Amino acid sequence: MKNIVVKISIVLLFILGLGIALYPIVSSQIAEYRQNKSINTYNDTIKKYKKNDINNLFKEAEKYNQSRSACTDILYNTSSSESHINHKNYYDILNFENGIMGYISIPKIDINLPIYHGISDSVLRKGVGHISTTAFPISGMGCHSVLSGHTGLPSARLFTDLDRLKINDYFYIKILNKTFKYKVDKISVVSPTDTRELIPVKNKNYVTLVTCTPYSINTNRLLVRGIFVENDDKQPVVKREEKTFLYCCICSVGIAIEVIFLVKIKRYRMKMKR
Repeated sequence: MKNIVVKISIVLLFILGLGIALYPIVSSQIAEYRQNKSINTYNDTIKKYKKNDINNLFKEAEKYNQSRSACTDILYNTSSSESHINHKNYYDILNFENGIMGYISIPKIDINLPIYHGISDSVLRKGVGHISTTAFPISGMGCHSVLSGHTGLPSARLFTDLDRLKINDYFYIKILNKTFKYKVDKISVVSPTDTRELIPVKNKNYVTLVTCTPYSINTNRLLVRGIFVENDDKQPVVKREEKTFLYCCICSVGIAIEVIFLVKIKRYRMKMKR
């Protein structure tokens, strides 16, 4: 009886270890599936809008950006940034599909992430957050948009690989029916209180991507700044949710089969000894 308990304990420990080892992979794939699904739903929603409606939505965002052009009160801190929203309609502007305003694609690190309003914890666990004290990322001279994302979450990749970007790499931001192309022109590491690199510059059109660094220590902020190059509406539409979902299913089935196989082997050995 004692041997049986020991063997069962070994099997259970193996299953537990396998689950812990596979958790980051499976959870990351599930997160990617949800992100791609949100993006594809966003694209489908935008297709239903008339051209005149889209123009009006851009004008509304441009009006907000004009109020941000001279802003120097830029905050990384989640609670502080959210409390400094002084535009009563911020969350109503470019708000589609539960807070999504658009999405960012970075080919170099193979990510496509929805962009949400604000940088609350709930937002940063599922995508990229727009810092509300900066301009909306719709391009425009004198605009400097700032987008923030987590690094090192076990459940999602997000901006974990942002440090792989180099000068002259590209990223793309899709808002409504337009895709804006940016080229990385500056990469820097600053303290969490240093926001000088995020201040708008006259006659310049920037978007800066922000994440914590070093990995798992998170004492500083990595800033990857991109300068606007052109509108690039030929960028491929994200359509990878089925593939990701299939991968998750295969992983889950594989784990289940391995567990069943191990249990059956143990039972067979126990039966033979009897």
